[in-house]
Amino acid sequence: MKVQVTLSFKASSSASSTIDLIVSPFETVASLKKKVADVHLIPCPDQELYFDGKVLANESKLAKHGVREGCLLKLAVQATEKALVQQLSELLQTRDLSLDELGLLYCYKHGASIGQALELLGFQGKLVSFIGAQKTLSMNGDSVTLVREDSKLKPVVIGCDKKRVPLQEFDKKPSELAIGTPPGLGVDAPPGLGPALPPGLGAAPPGLAQPVESEGNDAVDAQQYVDLHNAIYSRTFSSKMKDSLNDLVVAISDMSFLDIDHVVTSGSVHKGTAISDAANAEIVLCVPELPGTRHATWLPSLLQAVASVLALQVDDLGIGSIIAGEESITLCMESPCQLVVNLFVSPVCASYKETIQVLGAQGPDASRFYTPAFAKERTQFISRQPSSVKQCIRLLKWWRDQQQWSSQKTCPNDDLLELAAVYSTVQTKPSDLKTAIANVLSLLSRFNQLRVVWSNYYSKESVSPELLRQRPLLMDPVNPYVNVADPQTFDASELMQLAQTTHFFW
Repeated sequence: MKVQVTLSFKASSSASSTIDLIVSPFETVASLKKKVADVHLIPCPDQELYFDGKVLANESKLAKHGVREGCLLKLAVQATEKALVQQLSELLQTRDLSLDELGLLYCYKHGASIGQALELLGFQGKLVSFIGAQKTLSMNGDSVTLVREDSKLKPVVIGCDKKRVPLQEFDKKPSELAIGTPPGLGVDAPPGLGPALPPGLGAAPPGLAQPVESEGNDAVDAQQYVDLHNAIYSRTFSSKMKDSLNDLVVAISDMSFLDIDHVVTSGSVHKGTAISDAANAEIVLCVPELPGTRHATWLPSLLQAVASVLALQVDDLGIGSIIAGEESITLCMESPCQLVVNLFVSPVCASYKETIQVLGAQGPDASRFYTPAFAKERTQFISRQPSSVKQCIRLLKWWRDQQQWSSQKTCPNDDLLELAAVYSTVQTKPSDLKTAIANVLSLLSRFNQLRVVWSNYYSKESVSPELLRQRPLLMDPVNPYVNVADPQTFDASELMQLAQTTHFFW
C-alpha cells in the first residue's frame, strides 16, 4: 500500500517535505522509519512517527494502528549536537581516526555523511570547527581524538610507525596490538570487516601475496570497467526493482490466507547487487506457530496451497509462471519488469541466537530449511558493504553470465561471488575497479586453497571441526553450519579454469 510521510526537522533550517512510500501493513514502525532514512539519508537516531496525533511504538505493526492506503503520517526528526557527538565518540572508542577515516566509518554505520548530519543540525562550518567546539573531542595533528577523563587511556606513540594505541594495551605482545589495521576495519566497520578479522585476511593465502592483474588486461583502460558497470546497473534500475518487489509483497500479503507476522525481503535486489537481465529477489513470509521441526513433512504442501492461491491472480500480479518446490515457490515476474522471485514461508524465531540454537539441536541436515530464517542478517552483510565492493560484485555476475558452464553444480551462485568479492577487496584494498576485478579473478583461479570463516555473527569455535577441515572453505557469514563452497554441492574446477584462462571483456 502507498502512504504519505511528512518529514519535520526540529533542529534544522531544512524545510519540511512529504514523500510517498510503499509499505506493507505487516511492517513495523521501525521498518518504515528505516525506509524513510534510506531515502533521505537521515542519521539522527531520535525520530518519532505520528499518526492521528499519536506517537507509534517502534515494535508495533502499521496495521495495528489502522494505517491503510493513502494515509498521512508525520515523522519528526530531532537532530541534536549531543546525539552527533555521541555517534562520533562511539567510532573513536578503539583508536584515533583521520578525518577521512571518521567520515567513512560514520557513513558505513549511519548511512549518511557527517556533512549531511551537520546540515541537519544547521551547523554552517566544517567538521574540524565542530570538533573544536566539543569538550569530549579534539584534533591531534591530522587525527580526531576522543578526550577521556581517565588519563590512562590517552594514546601514546609506539614504534617508528607512529601507531597510537591505548596505554592499557602497552604490555601486550606486538602480535596482539591493533597495529597496521587499515582504515575501515575498526569496531564499527560494516559486516564482514569487524575487528576480529576472518582467518586468512591477516595474510594472503598461497599465490595471493600481491594483487595480480589478469594476463592480457593491461590494454584495457580502467574506465572501461566503470563504463560497463554503468551499462548493467543504475540507481533508476535499482529503484524500479525495489518498487516492483514492494508492490508484490503488498499484493501477496493482502491475498494470503496465512497469519503473517512480518515479511523479510532479500536477494540481489535488496542487497544492492542486482544487474539488468539478472535480477533476483527473495520474499520470506514469517508465520507464527508453524512447526520448527520436520519441515519436509509439512512445508511442501503448505507451499503448494500458497501457490494455488497466487495462481488465481497471475494476471493482476504480472506473474509469468509459478513453480512450487519443496523449500520455496519460484515466481517469474514479467511486468512491470522481469524479476525472478523465490517465495519462502518460515516459522517466527524470537532472535538470531535462538535460530542458531534450534538449528544446532537439529543438525546440519536441517540447514536448507533454515535458509529463509537468516535472510535479514545475510542481506545486511552485503548491503552494508562499501559501494566499491558492490560494483565489483555486479561485474563478477556479468562475467559469470558470459561463460558456458557444464552444469548448475559448476556455476558459482550469487552468494559465492559476493563473499569472494568481499574477502578479496578487504585483503587487497584495490585502487580501482579494474584492479578489484583482477584480484578477485586471481583468487577464484586458486579457489581450492580458500579458507574463510567470518566473525561478525558467530565465532570460529562455533564451526564444527569437520566443517573447518573442508577445502575449499568459504563459510556462510551468518550460518555456522554452512560452507558455501561445499565440494558436495559446488565443483570449483570450471571456475578456476575460466578465471585463469579468460579475459574479462573477451
